[in-house]
Amino acid sequence: MDMKGFSLRFRIESKLFNGYVMQPIPIVVLTVLVGIAVLYIAVSGTWETLSEMRNPAEYAASECVFTAYRCEGPIYVVTGGDGCRYHLPVKAVDEERELEDLVESKTPVVVIYKLPTDSNTNVRDVVEMSGTDGSAIVTKEEIAAANSENTRKALLIVWSVCLAYWGLSIGGYCILCHAPEHPRLAGLLIRREHILKAFLASKIPAAVYEHAPELVAVDSVIGGYCTRLLRRNKALECSPEGLITKEERAAFAELINRAPDTEKDEIVIYYRLAVLAEAVVLRYSADTKEKI
Repeated sequence: MDMKGFSLRFRIESKLFNGYVMQPIPIVVLTVLVGIAVLYIAVSGTWETLSEMRNPAEYAASECVFTAYRCEGPIYVVTGGDGCRYHLPVKAVDEERELEDLVESKTPVVVIYKLPTDSNTNVRDVVEMSGTDGSAIVTKEEIAAANSENTRKALLIVWSVCLAYWGLSIGGYCILCHAPEHPRLAGLLIRREHILKAFLASKIPAAVYEHAPELVAVDSVIGGYCTRLLRRNKALECSPEGLITKEERAAFAELINRAPDTEKDEIVIYYRLAVLAEAVVLRYSADTKEKI
């Protein structure tokens, strides 16, 4: 095994979430990648909207007969006899009955639409619609107002999702970095059972056996409570002062300070996991007393 690579991974894992989460690198990478994707969607949507405002599209007109229509969210997709699909904002149409009449009567209409950037597409964004005699069916102002409102709502939703995602992600990260101080909130992000199982699966660092064998008892005490909790033992009581005494905490701190870099990260991760498991046990014990 490449010891340098192993040590580097240990250093990174001990920094992420302050070592309170097992195998944190995949979690962080996946969270960041999803956040970047959401941010990209929000930024690209905003940029596209601003680009359309700065560079008005070119228009074209055609005379056609509508053969069918359907509603897709905020848009009516109207099928023309020319094989094209015309997109018309729902809010620009006063009554849906108007479209039904145009389809049923097969009345020819003049449609002004934006020239699509892709010449091979058959989708047309309607700018204005009128009868062959020049009478307005849907005005340019009505469509522009409806499109503007739809765009504002879409951007508001996208940016709200983006900010909420990043806010919750950063907030969750901060909570897990201080998990022993917020055991209930940490329990919402990570199941308590997973924390207990992670501690039971962890190994006591060799440095503890060699330089501070008295601390092995800490593993036995916390491990015993973890096992009882996982077995759904309801009669769980422990001292509110904690399972790790002040002297033992001081001994861990001294051991970490004296340990070489190759051992320090392993001890830090183990100690932080022990503190987190202790917090879960104490929280459960306090909840049990409140119910009684």
